[in-house]
Amino acid sequence: MSLTSTGSVLVVFLWSVTVVLGQYGWSVTYTTQSICALKGSTVNLSCSYSYPSGHTVTDVGWYYYKRSWTKVQDTDGGRVSYIGNKKDDCTLRITDLREEDKESYYFRFYTSRSSQSSQSSSSSWSSWTNGLTLYVTDLRVKVKPGINNRKKLTCSSTCTLPGKPTYIWYKNGQHIDESTSPQYKESVDRNYEDSYSCAVKDHEDLHSPVLCVNGQKCIKVIYTKRRICVLKGTSVDISCTYDGYNDVTSSLWFSPKQSGRWRNMLIPEDLTTDPGYAGRVEYPDQESRSYRGPSTLRITDVREEDSAEYRFTFKTHNVEWGQSLHGTTLTVTGVQVTMTPPTVSEGQAVTLTCRTTCSLTDNPTYTWYKNGQPHSHTYSLYVDQFRDADSYSCAVRGHEHIQSPAVCKMCWSVIYTHQNICTLKGTTVDIPCSYKYPSYHEVIKAFWFTKWESGKEPEDLSLVLGYDGRIEYRGDKKNDCTLRITNLTLTDTAQYMFRFITNGGRAAGTPVSLNITDIVLEMDHASVSEGDRVTLTCRTKCTLDPIPEYIWYKNRQPIENTLTPVYNLSVTSEDAGRYSCAVKGHEDIRSTEKTLTVRYFPKNTSVSVSPSGEIVEGSSVTLTCSSDANPPVDNYTWYKKNETSPKASGQSYSITNIRSEDSGEYYCEVKNKITSRNSTDVVITVTGKLTSVMAAAVGITVAVLIIVVLTMYLFVFKKLRKIFSKSSSDSRDTADSRQVDSSPLYDNISRVIMTSTTAQTANTDNQEDLYYTSVHFSSSKNQEVPLYCTIQQSQPQKQEEEVQYAAVKLISLSAATRLETQTAEKDSSQIYSTVNKPRTKMT
Repeated sequence: MSLTSTGSVLVVFLWSVTVVLGQYGWSVTYTTQSICALKGSTVNLSCSYSYPSGHTVTDVGWYYYKRSWTKVQDTDGGRVSYIGNKKDDCTLRITDLREEDKESYYFRFYTSRSSQSSQSSSSSWSSWTNGLTLYVTDLRVKVKPGINNRKKLTCSSTCTLPGKPTYIWYKNGQHIDESTSPQYKESVDRNYEDSYSCAVKDHEDLHSPVLCVNGQKCIKVIYTKRRICVLKGTSVDISCTYDGYNDVTSSLWFSPKQSGRWRNMLIPEDLTTDPGYAGRVEYPDQESRSYRGPSTLRITDVREEDSAEYRFTFKTHNVEWGQSLHGTTLTVTGVQVTMTPPTVSEGQAVTLTCRTTCSLTDNPTYTWYKNGQPHSHTYSLYVDQFRDADSYSCAVRGHEHIQSPAVCKMCWSVIYTHQNICTLKGTTVDIPCSYKYPSYHEVIKAFWFTKWESGKEPEDLSLVLGYDGRIEYRGDKKNDCTLRITNLTLTDTAQYMFRFITNGGRAAGTPVSLNITDIVLEMDHASVSEGDRVTLTCRTKCTLDPIPEYIWYKNRQPIENTLTPVYNLSVTSEDAGRYSCAVKGHEDIRSTEKTLTVRYFPKNTSVSVSPSGEIVEGSSVTLTCSSDANPPVDNYTWYKKNETSPKASGQSYSITNIRSEDSGEYYCEVKNKITSRNSTDVVITVTGKLTSVMAAAVGITVAVLIIVVLTMYLFVFKKLRKIFSKSSSDSRDTADSRQVDSSPLYDNISRVIMTSTTAQTANTDNQEDLYYTSVHFSSSKNQEVPLYCTIQQSQPQKQEEEVQYAAVKLISLSAATRLETQTAEKDSSQIYSTVNKPRTKMT
């Protein structure tokens, strides 16, 4: 009998027709004559036996016949075990059933009986004609033609499984149906991509091989081994081959056991991101990914808690391999020595067995140690004459650093709490241990060491250069041998051993592996675009125990709510920065910073105007474009709204001697290596040299003055014309005299306004205002001649004088003065008028 792994246990109990074989009180009763069990499962061959009173059972055993009667023995580290007793139960258990286990099995027992004459006799009983037949089967999917070119599927076995099993069906790795019928409920299409598998409920790990419905190529995953057994502290490769039919876009390994740590229990997460496997998991052949090929999950420094099932899944552009189909079951085991009989006397023969909880995959050989010294025996069984002071331990050859605890009565031994320790650089570590020796011995010296040359006594670690001041032996000279090392460095990684010397002997323990690690930050992509996903992993070279919590930092500031060694980002521009991580409780020991660069298109693009405020025609204006982008903007282009041609290029656009037609809406287009974006519009309004308010004020003032001047001019001109018509000769004399008389002309015009009483008796129709004036014109080509005019309006009461000044260009009023007027038409004269307005006080 042999065993590859205990794996998932399918225990078959059968309670069919009872078979009783025996005579005269001797009998063996089998619960059934035959058993059908799945390959890889566990089966109990159940039976009971009886014998006449007065007999004592001395030995029991199961046998099978292959050319000769052979006793069933456990030679494979626990695959076969007798779980009955020496009274009435004769049940045999076989785990991890194989096809070669298909046999007929028979139970036999031996008894002894003491007579009254103090003589004993022995008897044995068995029946070689009837026994219990074991059939071993696996599951297969069989395909038969159906209607309309479809297929019928059946989950078949070579023998009939007991009871009424429920069959489970998988399509492309995903659970799709279950029923008590081995035939799938409906015919399936001849889709070249699809694959199918079946299993028995509660034993899904024993599913059938994946079958392509049409041809040999389809979507499938085939695991190299269904079960693997490895030693604690070693490394293991779990592998499979896959076919995606199309190019695989992503793939990962996961363990359903870890689903409680997933963000969504229905969505598996990559094992490399699991804190429990930090620094211990890798995919050595991931780079070879294509539409088909191998995939390997490598786990280093395996622990007993790594015992679990591991599955592989992948995605293509149009399909995903399901996560329901079982993968490879890993069992991690230590090494232990058992002694038969468990209690012995001095000098008695004892059988020692080097055991593991599962059968190691590669049929190992062993190394035995007696009193700490290696022995040449290489089998799992070792027989020796036992002495009280002797101790025994064993190891799998090739892994001698992983020894079993010693078995002894009054023996020399050193027991370590941990055989592998991982801790951070710069911290302090305790290596706990205890030791035993005969009670009548006295410890003289106890110390730790790392190097031991053959034939020489090892050197006390406290005396080794580099450890001075950092080594503290915290044990005693009785049974505690704990070692403390402070301020750990990477060079402290080594195998440490404890040794003690008594007045009657000396002993040394097996090595303890101490691994010192620093913290390394891994970033799968250091430069990404906005919207991409980035995974940051805080790794150690070995797995810290217990599993710690982590603290993440961005730009040296802690990030809240990030306690796992993996930090996933859906990147935005704000995520750019320098990242580092540390183990919680050791925040002073941080990883080296790594910079995350985020590429993003231009954003927050705007235009500023200088100078700000009102833009006056003829001045200069500068427009400046600003934008946030990575990589930076490398091209600026300026546009005026509703115009297709660009106005300018460059981050700034200057308009000199600006005109009103430059008014409008302007914007800039910015472009980096990702894309281009436009700024918001900015409005430019160009005004005249005067402001609108000033222009309005000036316009109103000028208009009023023009109206006043024109009114005065027309009024004076009308009155003067009457005078000129009456005295044209005087005008000529005046014109002649202008050449010699350049004195100013004073014109006094008085208007007498009648009082209200006089006005009532006057003839209104004949009433006419009276003006008195004398006008004298004097002209000079080199001198402007002012004209002074005084107009007075009489009022009976208070008199008020107002002065009006107006510039009037003189126009010739007669032919006599035309020549002189033409000569002096470019000259201008001033008219100064004083108007007296007598006002009557109203009563």
